[in-house]
Amino acid sequence: MKSALRIKKINGIEYWYEDIPYYDAEKKQIRHRSKYLGRNINGKPVRIRDAINSKEETFLPSNKPLNAYNYGELLPLQKIIEELRIGEYLGDLFNEKDRNMILAMSLNRITRPTAMYNLKTWYENSILSLEWPDLPLKSQTISNLLAKVGDGDIPSTFISKMLRSLGTKRTLVYDLTSFSSYSQLINLLEYGYNRDDPNLP
Repeated sequence: MKSALRIKKINGIEYWYEDIPYYDAEKKQIRHRSKYLGRNINGKPVRIRDAINSKEETFLPSNKPLNAYNYGELLPLQKIIEELRIGEYLGDLFNEKDRNMILAMSLNRITRPTAMYNLKTWYENSILSLEWPDLPLKSQTISNLLAKVGDGDIPSTFISKMLRSLGTKRTLVYDLTSFSSYSQLINLLEYGYNRDDPNLP
């Protein structure tokens, strides 16, 4: 009884297997055993781990290490962005790169808030770096973009577009964001009760 090679597709990826027939004396019939040979790369079975260890560049497209990206925590939020058409409204106000930067910053604030100088590292480890490649998330670029958002009528234009599309006649929106600062240079700040730490002025 001769064995045969065959390709099996699992989750969209092709793998080579050897189908080995053998006689089962107990059941008195021919049965088959499957032996994994490797992933199908250029028509040949390649065991990825062996190929990486021996650096066989013939089979692998490159010798870069495999990466893992954060995805699950962003999935429900990306669905909300899509359903509420937030990306579309931002696209009316910004170019594509600025729109994606704003979305990336927003997603970070919701899932894993970090200082702006750490934003690039978070972004590079998330699926966003594949969906929106090469975002210029440097401190100066972020500052310039935030200044553009804060100095114009962009927030009110954005919320007007969104509320109109939701079809509500009357809407009351609460923003309970708390931001404490002693800066004299941010014109959005005003004196008030500090709910984060009552001991601060």
